[in-house]
Amino acid sequence: GFGGGMEHTTVSFMGGFSRDLIAHELAHQWFGDKITCGSWKDIWLNEGFATYLTGLVREHMDGAGGFWEWRESNVLQITSAPGGAVYVPEADTLNVARVFSSRLSYSKGAMVLHMLRLKLGNDVFYQAVRNYLADADLAYAYAKTPDFQAHLEVASGLDLDEFFADWIYNEGYPSYHAEVSYGEGPQAIVTLTQQQSHPSVSYFEGLVPIRFTSPDGLVYEFMVDNTFNGQQFTVPIPFEIATVEVNATYDIISAYNTTTLDTAGFTLAEGLKLYPNPTSGQLSLDVPQGLVVESAVFYNALGKKVLETGSQTTWDVARLSTGVHYISVVTSKGTVKLKFIKE
Repeated sequence: GFGGGMEHTTVSFMGGFSRDLIAHELAHQWFGDKITCGSWKDIWLNEGFATYLTGLVREHMDGAGGFWEWRESNVLQITSAPGGAVYVPEADTLNVARVFSSRLSYSKGAMVLHMLRLKLGNDVFYQAVRNYLADADLAYAYAKTPDFQAHLEVASGLDLDEFFADWIYNEGYPSYHAEVSYGEGPQAIVTLTQQQSHPSVSYFEGLVPIRFTSPDGLVYEFMVDNTFNGQQFTVPIPFEIATVEVNATYDIISAYNTTTLDTAGFTLAEGLKLYPNPTSGQLSLDVPQGLVVESAVFYNALGKKVLETGSQTTWDVARLSTGVHYISVVTSKGTVKLKFIKE
């Protein structure tokens, strides 16, 4: 039997009654019926929006976990092939399979909308969409991709030519490599490099989510705005790093990401031990034979420097505030970050 649907105005036809299909066809009453794409090249304005609305239903009804699964499924489908644009090329406008490509017009169109929401923020993104739907020149008529872009730019004050060129008109997706090492205090230094799956885009500029996990399972999510290859970021990290993942949240279209975590700090940490820990007064550092401490800098949990010393290995920390603190210890074999608790 027929398993899809058709968004007849006010009377959608559906071959089944799954929640996703109902949400998709209901969304078409606005995106497809109230405003119809002005050409087959712009079909994503119908299908990308309707697909994204199914994701928003997941977010509203199933919470963050359900929405994460929806994003993961879409990103995996999109990146199953290296090419393909959201915008349908002129030569393919009579190719029904290409016009209604579930990978490109539906899934990639939907995820590009999610990325726009991430870039602009919820308030601005949704206001732009409301303005688009209320535009008297478009409502109960036709819209093309530049019409929607114009509303996004007016609402946000941003120039989105680069974004639309990369994600709508051109093809492919980025793969990232994150090289992570320790910085001063509770910080990580992240260097991002990128490869593109298709030559039509020289570099995908935009937000990149990075997840840091501690040895005991604590998770810290951080978003960086990556604009060039080899860009370096300083990220405040409230714990020792065990693993690093790029796009673990599937908030952007990206695949085959890799990371390298500099383990020099971990190797040193195995031989250095703070005691007593926790402490209310004196704190000492047990140093292996052959290792020389050159300096130490103390930071509180917010990353503020609270104490700096030379080569000593015993400190009076009675005046420090209670709670978690970090020491960046510079040694003859490198720098290591250690954690202690002040009672």
